[in-house]
Amino acid sequence: MGRRLLVGLMTAGLTLAACGGGGDSGTTSTPTTATSTSTTTTATTTSTSTPTTTSSVAVTEDVLTVVGTIFGVEGYHQEIDGVWTGVETDLLEEIANRLGLTPEYVAAPFDEIIQGLADGRYDLAASRFSITPERQEIVAFTTAHLVDDVVLYTVKDGGVDDISDLLGGVVVVREGSSAESFMKNNHPDIGLVFSDPFTADAMVRSGAVDGRVTGDSDTDEYAKTVIGQQLTAFPADPAQQGLVDDINSALAAMIADGSYAEIYEKWFDTDDLRVDS
Repeated sequence: MGRRLLVGLMTAGLTLAACGGGGDSGTTSTPTTATSTSTTTTATTTSTSTPTTTSSVAVTEDVLTVVGTIFGVEGYHQEIDGVWTGVETDLLEEIANRLGLTPEYVAAPFDEIIQGLADGRYDLAASRFSITPERQEIVAFTTAHLVDDVVLYTVKDGGVDDISDLLGGVVVVREGSSAESFMKNNHPDIGLVFSDPFTADAMVRSGAVDGRVTGDSDTDEYAKTVIGQQLTAFPADPAQQGLVDDINSALAAMIADGSYAEIYEKWFDTDDLRVDS
């Protein structure tokens, strides 16, 4: 087999969004197109544009192996009825087309993805992964393709108007997520507890924690406060800098010719998260 581009997905949750992908919280999120989760299969969608960039990666078989969890991230990269779909899926399809490669989608656990990149088991990862200092110590990153809000979710009418109202309190995050990184680096006086996305919602509802920090979501169950922003990119095997450079060149060309904008506007109805403005 030739060069394989491995793209990792994070686990999905019940109601709140992932904070910077990478499995950040591994919960579902809906930019503008809502979809349901399903089991992993091989994507059948392909880009129709003419390749404009030749990959410098030594490819003997034009396959990009894209690995993700069975839940995916709704609106970002998720399998629906046998086809992977989402804004990052579309970006990867277009990038792969320009590099003369064809993505093939498979599954892997979120918690293995970043270390798997560092160990050389994967080439690239996707699914709303934010760039964090901790991740940058062990993996490479492509240039950012989206901006992601960091959001504090609390019970409605709970008297919390800002993150500063929780000084001395406790919030729940997913361990290893960009939400954990954001809180440790920006709000060290607020305690953290770790939970999977499925349990975190229940902890907020029951009052076991003061709130949850993750990515943006369209849920109306909670009070939402945006407390920061992070850049979303594709993390990569640190030994594959040539591949990273190729992807960066293709993405830059897509921004220049408007194809990035076309993909972005298919999935989002706000300009707040785009990187081409």
